[in-house]
Amino acid sequence: MFLVMFMLLVILSPFIIILAPLLGGLLAFGIVMGWLFRLVDAVHDAVNRVLGKHVGLAK
Repeated sequence: MFLVMFMLLVILSPFIIILAPLLGGLLAFGIVMGWLFRLVDAVHDAVNRVLGKHVGLAK
């Protein structure tokens, strides 16, 4: 069983080496986009409160 796992690891290691940075990049991109979205949303809410009416995208 261990041998089979080891063989799979050896066979898949190039794919893992190629995919790991891509997945990491996607994860980082997702986190950054999430924070940007939250920031934009917070600014939008603040603008709405200040002006007392909806600006741009109405929720």
